[in-house]
Amino acid sequence: MASSTPLDQWKALANYHEIQLSIAKKNIHELENPPLTQDQMKERILAMERGLAYKLDWKIALQKGLLENMQNILNEDTYRAYLAIDVGEDATEEAEERSQKFKAYLGPFGGLTWQLFVLQIIKNLHDSGGFWRRGTFVDTFEDTWLWCDEVAWNVGMKILEEEAR
Repeated sequence: MASSTPLDQWKALANYHEIQLSIAKKNIHELENPPLTQDQMKERILAMERGLAYKLDWKIALQKGLLENMQNILNEDTYRAYLAIDVGEDATEEAEERSQKFKAYLGPFGGLTWQLFVLQIIKNLHDSGGFWRRGTFVDTFEDTWLWCDEVAWNVGMKILEEEAR
C-alpha cells in the first residue's frame, strides 16, 4: 500500500467533510420541507405532458397506476442498491466515497429528495418516450417482464452518475 502525502491526507479529509456537510444540508432540507403527497406528485407528473393530444392518455396512465408502479419498482431495496454499488468488504475508497455522494444526493428513503429523484426518473423516461408504446398507448410499467425495472434502474443510475459527482 502506497503511503500518502500530508497534502493527500488533507485533501481526503476535506473531501470527507464536504460529503458530510452535503448530507447534513440534505437532512436539514428534508426536515424543513416535508415529503410530497401522492396527489402533489401526480400533479407534477401530469404537468410533464404538455402536448394536448397526449394529455388525456397521460392522465389515464396516472389513473391506472403509473406513479404507484414506478414507486413499486423504485422501492427501498432499489434505494439501498443504489447506495451499495461497488461497495462491499473489499470496496475501494473511491467506491465508498461514491456511495456517500449518492446518499447525499438521494437523501433518506421516502423523503422529499428521494421523491424528487423518482420524479426525475419519470420525467427522463417521459421525455425520451420511454412510456409510449405502439403510438398512443402509455405503458404504466405495471409488468416488469418488459424490463421496466431495469429501464428505471438504468435511468436512475444515469442521473446519479451525472448529478452526484
